[in-house]
Amino acid sequence: FALRVKGLSMNRVAEEGEIIIIDPEDKDLIDKKLYVIINGGGEACFKQFRATEGPARFEPLSTEGTHKTVILGKEPLDIVGRVVSRVEKM
Repeated sequence: FALRVKGLSMNRVAEEGEIIIIDPEDKDLIDKKLYVIINGGGEACFKQFRATEGPARFEPLSTEGTHKTVILGKEPLDIVGRVVSRVEKM
């Protein structure tokens, strides 16, 4: 399925308004791959999974330093699926 990106937490990968394609059956966490997750507050976010150089976490890839990293196991979260592509406007 597809989602439209809202916000700037992943603007190094996908600009606000671009569309990303998610595979909801691919939830195996792989270092440096991109995922959509839902946090304990029910908010969906798009982040990069990192398993090296620190605790397992989901990190923003933003030009702004204000977006938070989500540490795996520190708060409840659901993995929606892996981001497999993005659609660019032409």
